[in-house]
Amino acid sequence: MNNNISNENISDSTTSKFEIANKIEVLEDLDLEKTLKDKMVLGSSLENSYADDSRFINYETEAEAIVYGKVIDVKGYVKFGHMIFSDIIIKVINDYKNNISKENTITIGVQGGELSYYDFIAQADPQLIDKRGYNNIEDKTKKFIETWDGLPVYRVGEYVLIYANSIINDEYYKKNLDEGISYEYYPLKQLYVDPNTREVFEYKYDYENGNKLIKEYVKSLDSLEN
Repeated sequence: MNNNISNENISDSTTSKFEIANKIEVLEDLDLEKTLKDKMVLGSSLENSYADDSRFINYETEAEAIVYGKVIDVKGYVKFGHMIFSDIIIKVINDYKNNISKENTITIGVQGGELSYYDFIAQADPQLIDKRGYNNIEDKTKKFIETWDGLPVYRVGEYVLIYANSIINDEYYKKNLDEGISYEYYPLKQLYVDPNTREVFEYKYDYENGNKLIKEYVKSLDSLEN
């Protein structure tokens, strides 16, 4: 019996099963309605900022690091008495500027995120809690959410492409650095990645159709390697 089976003899169905088995599991697409449902919205930016328009900024030149990686943890906390910030921990798959080694982790700091009712109450300004009546909320299973940085909303398991700068080299942070700051980088631009197709995309708001999120293709990861 000949045990040397050529690739040509493998059926299409076997090949497709093999390909499916080796696909990386990814999260469902973001849905604005689901994201905000049953949450107490502290603040929400529903517009793409001028700074996010790549027609005006060359992010590949501006960024110190262009990191493709996977979100492995999100740590939310309250700053300034009432605002939610988050530290996004990303396991580096590749840095296209070669400033960060593969398999390392980096921490990105962003304004926005989610906190449980009790975590927010424990950290927020007590006078603000009383003024806004947060103590009187009956359903304490609800989360507080803030999205002043707009989207993306970072989720554990998300694959992302981040154009980022180090706070150590930033003049603003040199003059205004908080003691005990927990993150290393701040994002200039944040995009999503499908690790199976290597497609890079972003979500934009579609105001004409009920303020829904639309998924828009931007580029391929391969374009960063050429």
